[in-house]
Amino acid sequence: GWLPARNAARLDPVDALARE
Repeated sequence: GWLPARNAARLDPVDALARE
């Protein structure tokens, strides 16, 4: 990820899912 999870969830949903 390249942003805090809260922001990534909006800007980069794919990355947010990859965090799981």
